[in-house]
Amino acid sequence: MKQIKFNHSFAELIHQGKKTATFRMYDDKDLSVDDLVELLDKVDPGRPATWKSIGVAQIDSIVEKRLSAITEDDLRECEQYSSREELLAAYRKYYGEQVKMDMPVKVIRFKMLARDQLMASIDDRTTTTVGELILFADGGSRGNPGPSASGYAVMEKANEVLVKRGLY
Repeated sequence: MKQIKFNHSFAELIHQGKKTATFRMYDDKDLSVDDLVELLDKVDPGRPATWKSIGVAQIDSIVEKRLSAITEDDLRECEQYSSREELLAAYRKYYGEQVKMDMPVKVIRFKMLARDQLMASIDDRTTTTVGELILFADGGSRGNPGPSASGYAVMEKANEVLVKRGLY
């Protein structure tokens, strides 16, 4: 299951039902509407062993905008910032000085699912029985340790790609 990580203060707002949206740059998870995602609370960001699951959410909508087009409503709903300038400063802290107001950001709205809703959602999804699959996978790095990447594709025998993913 895909995961979306939140700083502890935002995770608390989600847990309280006060936050149901987020901004994301560089969507490395290829998020889509209707995806089920696990939301994680980065209790202590420097210590992944402290991170814990908030629960599972379903993505309701994804809208891509430039940072300069973010509205005051978006700011309140998604990230609790008072201005685009405050948002820009925070994103530069996360992603570096290369973040500019003309950069695209995804506005992701989600709803938390109770356990019974989650099970019903999984049961309602169409499943397909496949007799045989082909898996292509590769990876590499520059040095050990060093920058690395990996990727895979799962295909049916008829060469129809079912799933593909890559990470750097």
